[in-house]
Amino acid sequence: HDARLRVEVDGAPVVDRTLWGEVRRVEEDAGEEGEEEDAEWELRDVALPGGGERGVAVTLRKRAPMDGVTVWWAGAFRGEDTTDVAAIPGRAESSRRMQDAWEEAQRLFKERVRERGARGA
Repeated sequence: HDARLRVEVDGAPVVDRTLWGEVRRVEEDAGEEGEEEDAEWELRDVALPGGGERGVAVTLRKRAPMDGVTVWWAGAFRGEDTTDVAAIPGRAESSRRMQDAWEEAQRLFKERVRERGARGA
């Protein structure tokens, strides 16, 4: 299912958008059971030209397929302009290092399986 961000003020939605990807639930990060929230939030005073306003700061954590993996979204919300994440400086090198690490892990795994098979035969 698509993750959504919905912010209401006095019961009326001011933000109700589909996020670009999945987010982690708060209890996944904190290890707490029973939490039902997908985000942490706080009210903040925001300095704007012509006077201050109240704002809501929302913290979301992207869901990754495994620890240590960086997930790149092309935008915050579906239907908005996107960013070419492949063009972000350093991203290609990061992806290449991750691929190299994955290939090395597969090689080591296969080697250990062969060794166990040779010992058991």
